[in-house]
Amino acid sequence: MAAGPPVGMHRFPFMPPQTKHSLLGSAFVLEYDDAAALQWRWENGLDFIPEGCSEVFCFEDCPTDENGDPVDKENKPVAVCAGSCTCCPKTLGYPFRCSTSSGLSIDEMNAHACRGLDQGLTKGVECMLQDQTCAALSEPGCVLYDGAAVNLTQAIAGLDQYLASCGAGLPGAIHVPAGLATRLCQCGLAHRSWGHPLYDELGMPRTFNNVDLLPPGCEEYLADGREDELELMLATLPSIRNRFAASSVLETCGRGNIIIAGAGYSGSGPADPDSDPEEPADPTTETGKIWIYATGIPTVFLGPVKTPASTEAEAMTRYINQMEVVAERSALVLNPGCCHAAVCVDLCLPTGCC
Repeated sequence: MAAGPPVGMHRFPFMPPQTKHSLLGSAFVLEYDDAAALQWRWENGLDFIPEGCSEVFCFEDCPTDENGDPVDKENKPVAVCAGSCTCCPKTLGYPFRCSTSSGLSIDEMNAHACRGLDQGLTKGVECMLQDQTCAALSEPGCVLYDGAAVNLTQAIAGLDQYLASCGAGLPGAIHVPAGLATRLCQCGLAHRSWGHPLYDELGMPRTFNNVDLLPPGCEEYLADGREDELELMLATLPSIRNRFAASSVLETCGRGNIIIAGAGYSGSGPADPDSDPEEPADPTTETGKIWIYATGIPTVFLGPVKTPASTEAEAMTRYINQMEVVAERSALVLNPGCCHAAVCVDLCLPTGCC
């Protein structure tokens, strides 16, 4: 009897990544393809100047002496010198392993790895922001209430007030572990806002377009007889459409700061400044206590997906008859402002509202 056709692996429906209330669903996201990554080279490190660090002030009449001559003011507005910051990206990877007898081709294995990387990307970026990037959540510039644990209502109110008082008072994000979002909704401390404040229904940002990503003055400089170079640069700009943007976000009831409920947030406290920066912060050991953080609206850079293994031989480990491929991409998360605070929440304290 002739053998039938080979039975391949059963394929399941694609499970989309969880994006609602995640970091990627609630931040500005720039995705680079190969051409854009080659042109802009942010994967070698990125310099930027934080914004919104100073307050707007009102000019007052110059004081004068008894002769009507101007004198120096005692209290002059002083700008906050934020300086420039340099951040280096990390590489996120997802491994796919199978037996050499699975019958999968190298293309099929790489496809599985790429799918896994995309499905777990939101959590991976959140884990990176928690401890392993520049200005990580665990390295706040301000700790409210001198580190004392407060109830949930006081914690959210304190972070809302902090973001309002910090610098220009720009809206920001409050980062909480995923389970805490349920308590926020239960207590009426956050509400679902239909319609994304950062993106429209097509996932396009409401506040800028991709031409804004060109360096200042670049468009005028290149347009002067160098239109071909300008067209090349425009063609290699990253995608600013956020495919992770959800149709709704969680916002605080007071100021409408975005709540990011991250699966990758551990709830651990600020890192010890004397500890090894490469080591993640230890999670809090006190039962019922959890740390939450406030930052500006984050900006996320994502590089093109790479699969280094191109042949079955490169993926094979012969002595255990196993194949392994890894899909990887560079990622960088920035807090573009100067605001970064932490507060400890004691979940055992009554909130006064629920």
